Amino acid sequence: MIRQKHLFLVVLALAGWIVATPPASAEWVTDVYLGAAITQKEDVAIQIEGLRASEKVDFDTSFTLGARVAYWFESTPWLGLALDASFYNPDADLTVFPVSALLMFRWPLLTSVEFPKGRLQPYAGIGPGVFVSTTKVDLRPELPAEFSDTSIDLGLDARAGLAWLFAKNTAVFVEYRFTHVSPHFEDRPADLKTTVDVDLNTHHMLVGISFRF
Repeated sequence: MIRQKHLFLVVLALAGWIVATPPASAEWVTDVYLGAAITQKEDVAIQIEGLRASEKVDFDTSFTLGARVAYWFESTPWLGLALDASFYNPDADLTVFPVSALLMFRWPLLTSVEFPKGRLQPYAGIGPGVFVSTTKVDLRPELPAEFSDTSIDLGLDARAGLAWLFAKNTAVFVEYRFTHVSPHFEDRPADLKTTVDVDLNTHHMLVGISFRF
């Protein structure tokens, strides 16, 4: 429980910083996006009552959906902070909900009086994320039970994209995102202590819309 609290504090600290910053000192941005999440093939380690085995697993390409709130500092408009929440399903029995705290960078291109921060904006972001991973596997008919657990872990979130402002306060964007997390699941199906460990390295191909305030 103490470890989980520490993970949440990473994101809550940034959220508090954003809330505490006066709106006049920043450009606020709300993004919504969707796309595909492609999780790499990885070894899944399973241990049942001390007996350990591993198997290479091909994960599914899944739908991903998310939203982001960010602001860019007025004094350094190339620097910003963001809080991002999303979900994806690398497997039919596995759902992942990342909440990430990001340090953001952007490069203003095609600046004008109407678009002083650039009409074309390449950007990048990186930071830690709290990943809530939930699995539920029906073991029947082999066992009259199911394996289920939720793992809360600290992971990595990195991304790069390109935004185009087609109006003064509205943009469309395309984005590549990489996430990494290593969840640990534990349960006792049929009273057998069972653990599952896996690395989830996922490539997200995204499109979205952005609103500037």
